[in-house]
Amino acid sequence: QDAATAGIVRITTVTTLANHVLVPAMPRLRKQHPALSLELVSDNTNLSVTRREADLAVRFARPSKDDGMLCQRIGEIEYSVFHADGTNVGDLPWLTFEDAHTNVPQARWIASRTRGADSIPLLVNDGEAILYAVRNGLGKSLLPTFMQSRFKDLKIAPDRETVLSREVWMIVHPRIRRLARIQAVMSWITSAFTSLSRPKRANSSRR
Repeated sequence: QDAATAGIVRITTVTTLANHVLVPAMPRLRKQHPALSLELVSDNTNLSVTRREADLAVRFARPSKDDGMLCQRIGEIEYSVFHADGTNVGDLPWLTFEDAHTNVPQARWIASRTRGADSIPLLVNDGEAILYAVRNGLGKSLLPTFMQSRFKDLKIAPDRETVLSREVWMIVHPRIRRLARIQAVMSWITSAFTSLSRPKRANSSRR
């Protein structure tokens, strides 16, 4: 049974990566391995691979304590300043994360530019809420750059095409990594994130 590319694989990741990277890539996995089923737990509270709460984890940072888990860097997500089409980005307030998530890189970048500014009209604990708030014209914020190709009602602010980037890591327990179903899903996840990477621009600078 372990040699068959079939069965259930449980993946934990954040909502943004689940909804906008993994789910859109699902048709390819279904075509290649129709006997596979995924349990996709899109939650900002990471389940533990160590305790076998999930088979695979896809996270925005390598765990500071890996407990013997296998950690593989599979890509990089660039972030840009977005606003809704038809709005003037200079007139819009910033939208960001609430106090419990001030360590998120996007929140730190925004905070460095809003000191002394007027009150922020919306604080959330999830990037998906920021996406829909921006699309509804409530303000501007940082979103993954690839969102520009997914939502035609979003625009990138001038000179804010890439303001930061975040590494994406895949974590798996070494005891199961050789199972055929795990290897198939790991390969699919890696391919999904590789497809988001853009060629590096010569003489480009990262802020």
